[in-house]
Amino acid sequence: MSATHTISARHKGGDRGAELRVPRQAPAGRPACLRRPHRRAHRRRRDRRGSVRLVRDGAARGHGAHRDRCAHERPGQQRHPHRDRRADDHRRGRHHRAHGPRPLERRRAECARGSGGGARRCEPRRSRDGDRGRRGAAGRDEGTRALARTWHTRSRHPRDGARRRALDRRRGRALHGARRLVSGEPERDRVTTLRLTGHGLSIADVIAVARKGTAVALDRGAEHRVADAAKLVAKIAGGDAAVYGVNTGYGDLARVRVAPADLRALQRNLVRSHAVGVGDPLPLDVVRAVLLLRAQTLAAGRSGVRPETVHLLLDMLNRGVLPVIPRHGSVGASGDLAPLAHAALVMIGEGEAFHDGKRKSAADALRHADLRPIELAPKEGLSLINGTQVMTAVGCLALHDAEVLCTSADVIGVLTAEALRATDVPWTQVLHDARPHPGQGVVAGNLRSLVEGSPILDSHRVGDPRVQDPYSIRCMPQVHGASRDALAYVRGVLEIEINSVTDNPLVFTEEGRVLSGGNFHGQPVAIALDLATMAVAELADISEARIDRITNGHTSGLQPFLAREPGRNSGYMVAQYTAAALVTENRLRAFPASVESVPTSAGMEDHVSMGLHAALKLADVIRNTRDILAIESLCAAQGLDLLGMRSTAALEEARRVIREHVPTLDEDRALSGEIATMSDVIAREVLIAAVRSQVVGLA
Repeated sequence: MSATHTISARHKGGDRGAELRVPRQAPAGRPACLRRPHRRAHRRRRDRRGSVRLVRDGAARGHGAHRDRCAHERPGQQRHPHRDRRADDHRRGRHHRAHGPRPLERRRAECARGSGGGARRCEPRRSRDGDRGRRGAAGRDEGTRALARTWHTRSRHPRDGARRRALDRRRGRALHGARRLVSGEPERDRVTTLRLTGHGLSIADVIAVARKGTAVALDRGAEHRVADAAKLVAKIAGGDAAVYGVNTGYGDLARVRVAPADLRALQRNLVRSHAVGVGDPLPLDVVRAVLLLRAQTLAAGRSGVRPETVHLLLDMLNRGVLPVIPRHGSVGASGDLAPLAHAALVMIGEGEAFHDGKRKSAADALRHADLRPIELAPKEGLSLINGTQVMTAVGCLALHDAEVLCTSADVIGVLTAEALRATDVPWTQVLHDARPHPGQGVVAGNLRSLVEGSPILDSHRVGDPRVQDPYSIRCMPQVHGASRDALAYVRGVLEIEINSVTDNPLVFTEEGRVLSGGNFHGQPVAIALDLATMAVAELADISEARIDRITNGHTSGLQPFLAREPGRNSGYMVAQYTAAALVTENRLRAFPASVESVPTSAGMEDHVSMGLHAALKLADVIRNTRDILAIESLCAAQGLDLLGMRSTAALEEARRVIREHVPTLDEDRALSGEIATMSDVIAREVLIAAVRSQVVGLA
């Protein structure tokens, strides 16, 4: 009889579980951890045994009694007393009740709430007999190949809880893949985890973590790099040489040497003294992005922090312990010192945090999330607060929202053009081929696809005395396209920044050196975000011009202010005032923050970026522009209602979405709530999703 691997999902209370037997014939089918170089001897011993049984654990937070286990049975083999006792305890159900698995549905619900329950990977009870025999030989071969990619055995790392939590998350993810193979569960039931390596992070990843609650873990290779850098810092801290950030003061106090006995107090005092932010707290999606980006830069292994420090940061993110970070206090050089200090303060059990929807003391929030504060090691305080992660987090979320506005502006602008019975000639492709700016071509293509076959266009294509439409209609490709091109540049800058190391000094383990530089300076991000603010402000400018055009009865060919009974009703007259007011506010905010520099730290930091100011201004302008586009969408839908004609399927779908949320204006009523409703529809991408159901290639 050939040897086999038996894969079993064990559960609280016994041996029942889903089981898959596959031939032990291909080396690739072994668990990944058996192929690690430092486990070669163990692998050879294991190859001589008849079978390997991988047992599903019940907790992915590092609880020792419920970790993945390998029970090896071989006649005459001496039992490992500690390991086998734990395995026996598991079979008899003698584990601590606090470590028992929770139902998968409860874990998913907690993950959706951001409570961090998603860190636990637990299995529902499943009948072994119900799953056995479902697959033939071909299925078993497929299972062998898949299990080679997904399964891991119990790792024999030191019993460090923070480290083991991240490793257990990897096994939890692997089990979901294997469960689908074993039991035929649908792909949507697989739980994904984002693994930080210090590189390769995308803005889409940031959005997924910040707004969709995707779980995050530290890649094992990154963990080794982080540990190596921490060892080098510890070695330097115990030496005689003065190294900035390790055993000296900071800023203008960098010339002051700190005694070895005071190094931990130095880091603690650094965090406390820099937590000086004021104002309203940053939104929670921004805080989640901040924690993610800070962990990403630490994962590069250039900062000198210990792995357990990174794991605590990720555990806070996964379990919903979100620091209260005040909006104001950063000048954007030496990074976002004050905001990041408020995040680091929670890690040492001080300050405040949001958890389970409540604002609590950091100590309470950590305790309720089953986390413990850490004592900062040399350089860790500086590594946690020195960087551009706050301005970059705000910028990433704002960029995503701005790109949504670009597509929304195309759709809403075309609705207005249809209500005004504009021509599509200025959007002809050959015109834009003669001036091939990328964004311009994309917008022109969008506009053409949206009005292709429009009955409204056909109704006035012949015999219309108008020769040209106003710029706000005719030049949409040029204006909207320029904004798109600017945002494309901003995207490139931010994608570099989220994969960069931006603290100081940096640790280079290859050379055994710690080097001071200026990667913390936020100028690249600040300039890019100032540009993004101007780009979004222009979307608002041209939208307001179209609102003015369609509400002006002298130029629209429709009833004045889109009122069914002008005079008795004012229609959308004052809605245009609101748009004009928001445009003016945008223009004030469009002045670049990056040109404003105020020296700090007794002249040592004599040029600063004001990058967080640039990011916050951008977020404000995006909100204003979204409201302006909401007003235009209401005016365009009202204009089409008054026109009494149908447009293309795509634009009728957009009109349907608008009318599902806001009815036609037959009599004057308060419009403030309706503007807010449409603004939310735009922000949630409901409008453009409906249009994309009709125009697949809409960019």
